[in-house]
Amino acid sequence: MSRMKGIPSWLAMVLVAAVAAIWLGTTSFPILDKSQIVSGAQLPPVSAGHELIQTIRAPKDTMSRIDLMLGKPDKEANGELKFQLVEVVGPDDGSALELGETLREVELDTGSFEYTSRQSFEFETVDVTPGATYAIRLTSNDPENIAAIPGGWLIDNYNGGRVYIDGEVTQADLYLGIFHDAGAGEILEKMQPWRPTPLNHGSVIVVFFLIGAATFGWLLWVVAGGRVEGQYEGQKEREGSLSATIPPAESGGGKQPPAGPEAP
Repeated sequence: MSRMKGIPSWLAMVLVAAVAAIWLGTTSFPILDKSQIVSGAQLPPVSAGHELIQTIRAPKDTMSRIDLMLGKPDKEANGELKFQLVEVVGPDDGSALELGETLREVELDTGSFEYTSRQSFEFETVDVTPGATYAIRLTSNDPENIAAIPGGWLIDNYNGGRVYIDGEVTQADLYLGIFHDAGAGEILEKMQPWRPTPLNHGSVIVVFFLIGAATFGWLLWVVAGGRVEGQYEGQKEREGSLSATIPPAESGGGKQPPAGPEAP
């Protein structure tokens, strides 16, 4: 028997719409805020005793993920790359860079990929100051023959920072993408310039979403047996009414039809 037997279709729709509304209000999604996607050059490998720093400017008031392009000398190389998001205390003017507190740290197993590809460093959302300078710091204990190789561009292509290799400023920039987590409301607001009327109003989008969720709930109710069982029960009632109007057939022990005249 179906677990949803006896649940009215309207109640199923309300329940699914309520769950969908709660999910929509509490779920967040990564949104790309700033990127530098030119990566036609390889920078020096991040091996033991060396560090590579890319300064960035925070585009929003939070960060939750940074993507980098990484390769390695051999697809079988297996090492570990440490990623740190660090405050920058002093000015980022090409002189000696002064770093402050490490805000987030992620370790990447470089054996998890074989070829040059984009790798995502996801971390717990951190509050930052929009427009302030922060640093991506890459270090490793791997020897050079297996160390990860960042991808980027040797000519300045990102106006929010620059690359420092072992403390020396360069004109290079890493391939990078800076993300923050956004709720449904912020996503709708970000999409507003590209939405036609009346879809450029967030309330209309929410109403359409809830109607869709309610319709989905009704379909679930039907598939789970609500409509089928209701029809089956109605069919049984009709069969019962029909059988009540037809007299039962007499058994073999009842009256026999009158016998005809005996043969002479």
